[in-house]
Amino acid sequence: MVVAAGFRPDLAPLRELRVALDPAVQAPPRLAPLIDPNVHSCGTVRPHGEAELRHPEPGFYIAGMKSYGRAPTFLLATGHEQVRSIAAALAGDWEAARDARLELPETGVCSGPGLARDVPAVCCTPATPQGACCEAQPELAAGAPGCSPAPSPRLRLLLRVSRSVVVLARGTAQTLAWASSYYLVAIVADPIARDLGISGTAVFAAFSAALLVSTALGPAVGRVIDRRSGRGVLCLSNLVFAAGLMLLAAPHGPVPLTIAWLVLGAGMALGLYDSAFAALAGLYGREARSAITGITLIAGFASTVGWPFSAFLASTVGWRGACLAWAGLHLTVGLPLNRFLVPPAPPPPTEDAAALAVGETAQRSAMVLLAFVFTATAVVSTGVAAHLPRLLQAAGASASGAIAAAALVGPAQVAAHLFEFGLLRRAHPLASARIATVLHPAGAAALMLLGGPTAAVFTVLHGAGNGLLTIAKGTLPLALFGPAGYGLRTGVLSVSARIVQAGGPLLFGLLLDRVGLGVLLVSSGLGLASTAALLASRSSGDAAGVPVA
Repeated sequence: MVVAAGFRPDLAPLRELRVALDPAVQAPPRLAPLIDPNVHSCGTVRPHGEAELRHPEPGFYIAGMKSYGRAPTFLLATGHEQVRSIAAALAGDWEAARDARLELPETGVCSGPGLARDVPAVCCTPATPQGACCEAQPELAAGAPGCSPAPSPRLRLLLRVSRSVVVLARGTAQTLAWASSYYLVAIVADPIARDLGISGTAVFAAFSAALLVSTALGPAVGRVIDRRSGRGVLCLSNLVFAAGLMLLAAPHGPVPLTIAWLVLGAGMALGLYDSAFAALAGLYGREARSAITGITLIAGFASTVGWPFSAFLASTVGWRGACLAWAGLHLTVGLPLNRFLVPPAPPPPTEDAAALAVGETAQRSAMVLLAFVFTATAVVSTGVAAHLPRLLQAAGASASGAIAAAALVGPAQVAAHLFEFGLLRRAHPLASARIATVLHPAGAAALMLLGGPTAAVFTVLHGAGNGLLTIAKGTLPLALFGPAGYGLRTGVLSVSARIVQAGGPLLFGLLLDRVGLGVLLVSSGLGLASTAALLASRSSGDAAGVPVA
């Protein structure tokens, strides 16, 4: 039965059920921010389905106009899609349940209070097809007070590509952030040490302190993004990066140098992937996966762009000039991109307390499993990166062959990003992550069994796995737990991974010295253990009421 009449549902019959409703809109907490009439008209409500309509009571949903509570923005076509998604979920077809789509009629949609600022109001006219309106109202002539024409095809196209603009802007800003911080030290460490009369080890120690600051601030930054949205945080990161780089250009001793890197560490906490991903979750909710993939695809070239540009600047204007040039780019490029080309967005929806209580133990278990996966793969990734040419030579490759094979890691990562963006975009992120964690063991098996001739095979598989895991670190928490609290969760999940990254190269090097190629048995074991943890995440996610593959 499809009911399309009335507002403010009578909830009295549901008193014995666990129902979570937004106190203002009287809709499910995940749906309420999407339909708030102070922000949206029915023409700007994005497609939604089972995930947004789910209540703490297992298997219980409210669909149709009653699901909108007090919001007068319901479309009958929306109700059809709600019911289709719910039916797919009840049948166990989670992929179909997640694939919510809505095609609005070209003639327009209904007007109402609280229209989105960037979308013109529209209203029903005599030409509007029966059933296209969101509420019963007298037929109004086009141009009547409060009415305007339906969105033109040009406006529809602009609205459709707006996400591409956001991805391009944030991807460019991320490339700048990574190139001017994480990848900068490799170019400026030696000239800094020479000019300041300190060892290169001291420079890298200051950089390691910056990474620890970034790790410590990560959860707090994520919490701020959850509460206040991400655009302001990312804009602040550009200011902090610029300040840190200007301080880095000024020091004449180890103490000012360390202070400069500590400021840059705060910038990294505010402005690298975790913050960008959390900001995207605030903008797009569960649909942020393609945007996250797009940003990693663009920012994957940060080292390719950053290293040669930093080297060029250092050779022409000196390392101090290079730092000042990067600071200027943050103020003239990064800050405008984050401020003007990215729309403001509310933070991810806050879950009702009753909803959080359901499956809390299972969600905690899933968090532990993900933390293990991210930590184990971080050890492997950083360890292999620090010793890759030597590892390939231990397998029998020549020095030149080892370097040539190692150069394939970057292109393999980019290819993996494209693969995720294309063929894997409709697969659950768990499926992508499971593929990623088996690629390193597969390449290691080939290298141990066949030796040097398979060096390129190993580096391609290892690099592809790293590329998929970079995306999975952003998409897995979103898919398993939703956008509510996403920033805090990703900050917490990355703490252990970032800490072990500091010791990964040392541990890998010690094992390589002692057991040679046998170190790959350890790294492969960590990879397969990660695969097992991701397989176990299925049951944890199901127990928490989260659809997983």
